[in-house]
Amino acid sequence: MRIYLADLYHVYQAGRNPDTNPYTVPLGVAFLSSTLKIHEPGFEVRLFRDPNRLLAAVRSSPPDVMGFTFSSWNSDLTDRISRAIKAEAPRVVTVGGGPSVDDTDDQLTEFFSLHPTIDFLVPGEGESGFLALARFIACGERRQGPIPGVAYLETGGRLVRGGYDRPIVPGAPQDQKPASEKGGRPSTGLDVQVPSPYLDGTLDPFLKEGLVPIIQTMRGCPYQCHFCVSGATEWNRLRGFDLDRVRAEIDRALSLSGSKDLILTDENWGLLGERDIEIARFLMERRRVKGSPQRLYYYTAKIVTPASRTIVEMVAPIAWIGEFSMSFQSMNPETRSSIKRTNITPDKLAANIQWARERGIQTSSEMIYGFPHETPETFFDGVERLLEEGIDKVSIYPLQLFPGIDLAARSARTGFGLETRFRLADGGFGVYDEGRIVSAESEEVVVANRWSDLDGYFRVRRYSFFQMAVLGREYFAEFSRLLGEAGVAMAPIIRHLAGTDFAPYPALAGIMAEHRREAERELKATREGVCQELQDRISRGQEMQGVKVNLVILGRILSSEPATREWLEIIREYFSRILEGRADREVILSYLTEVLPNRIVILQPGAKDRVRFSSRFDYSRWSSKEYRKISELLLPRPRDFEAVASEELRRNLSSFDATQRSHLQGIFDRTPSRQLLRSIAG
Repeated sequence: MRIYLADLYHVYQAGRNPDTNPYTVPLGVAFLSSTLKIHEPGFEVRLFRDPNRLLAAVRSSPPDVMGFTFSSWNSDLTDRISRAIKAEAPRVVTVGGGPSVDDTDDQLTEFFSLHPTIDFLVPGEGESGFLALARFIACGERRQGPIPGVAYLETGGRLVRGGYDRPIVPGAPQDQKPASEKGGRPSTGLDVQVPSPYLDGTLDPFLKEGLVPIIQTMRGCPYQCHFCVSGATEWNRLRGFDLDRVRAEIDRALSLSGSKDLILTDENWGLLGERDIEIARFLMERRRVKGSPQRLYYYTAKIVTPASRTIVEMVAPIAWIGEFSMSFQSMNPETRSSIKRTNITPDKLAANIQWARERGIQTSSEMIYGFPHETPETFFDGVERLLEEGIDKVSIYPLQLFPGIDLAARSARTGFGLETRFRLADGGFGVYDEGRIVSAESEEVVVANRWSDLDGYFRVRRYSFFQMAVLGREYFAEFSRLLGEAGVAMAPIIRHLAGTDFAPYPALAGIMAEHRREAERELKATREGVCQELQDRISRGQEMQGVKVNLVILGRILSSEPATREWLEIIREYFSRILEGRADREVILSYLTEVLPNRIVILQPGAKDRVRFSSRFDYSRWSSKEYRKISELLLPRPRDFEAVASEELRRNLSSFDATQRSHLQGIFDRTPSRQLLRSIAG
């Protein structure tokens, strides 16, 4: 029997999809392939990441079974490819699984209605269920009765489900217990052990192509957050793979891969204590001896532990993001209770921030708007509280209703009064099969609920723009540090900017009006509306990049000298008032009015490479940190300085066109934040 397994990835490029390498190896379907290798070695199994390669293979040698991974980043693509395959080869049996496939009866039934070309679903961990289904199909049996770990619809539309059989994670003691014991393993008798697709060679072709290896050292998440696909009950138990296996997988993956980066899929690295620390030790020793991983992407434990702090410090030299993340999502107690979110206590937060500062490690957090009981005011209060506690960077996101999460259930939508719209996911689009298939992934975002209306959504949207522009980039990093040393809070300026009437500032007023229009325009009533707009843009020959509204608008401001000047003037007026009567007012305003404007480069091809200016702010002393208090940084008379733009920024600006959305976004995507500012000498 021939089986194709696909975890498809958008490989959009210049309006067409050449045969390029997608991002990461298809680990999920590789686990299924390796399981079949052991238990049914006679089956022919092939894996796919690229949609065009899959379609070519189906047309050349149609499979008997076609398995798909459904995720938030590929659901539309997967559905359209599935429909195309069924249209050309209707006898192919199609199977769906992955994080977007929930394990409740209502959600499974709804999934079948949304994806009518899918014949079977395998919810949860799929090794056991897919093996049982493959054997069932190979025997030519008809649909009659439950199949372990599998769901399907009878002819009359009734859902049929088999009992769940949790696969065995080698090295996890919980999986050795029977279901009758606490934490024991539910089983229908298949007793499938999770094999290693790295050690058996399944992923070798993808590694050699240069796809980034992703390693799963554990399965499960002990938390049940209602906004996360990992909140499923059966995924609620942490089970760590055998350490020797993990070491061997990492070593082989990095030895074969054309990429020297590594991603760990563990959702709470550090919760397994010394065992996780040992993995960090191994990674750093391997880097010392063999030169990789050069970069490591990982997720810290939701609740910070001594082990997770040890890991953060240990892998800091290769951290992909380079931050100590402590995500909160909401600081509102009623909200956290309603979504079952557990946060660290304020005293532990303060201790973790101090610990990171002592080691020169940046801290970050995330806040999500749209949850029950949250209003714009409580949300702003929460963001400001995190910043005032000392978190270096807070990222703001709208609440997304991913397929498979508790908040996406009909009961939650009705009970909380959730109103949603759809928007194009960043990078989640593509044109395939020589233009015959156009796919657009959409995010379903909450724009209103019982506690906040649509206008509240746009208020937060504007707030998040200024939060990103002022605190999420490097432009005001020095100024923020200066304020921090003076004991002045930077965070309130974000709320001030978000609530400013821009009528007296014509250049900025026009750009912020565009921000509102763009924020409204990106929202569609249906997923199909998102895809239709993409198709229309393609038919008109319009560019496909430049979909990050906040970056496009920031580019508009910084490519306009009048708008940049007005922006800085609003900030100067605010702090001039806030600092009234303070002894350090003059030195702070000296930096803001004399230094910062000369560090900011107006984003135009003809921007000045070098700028000479005079200031009473002693920048040399400031940058060398040779002072005890900031009042010492005010010079008795102005001194000359020179600010020089980076070579990388000059190169990127040489072909920059401020009328092109793709350029406005691309300048930030291609240029490191610190390189966007002039450096100062003298």
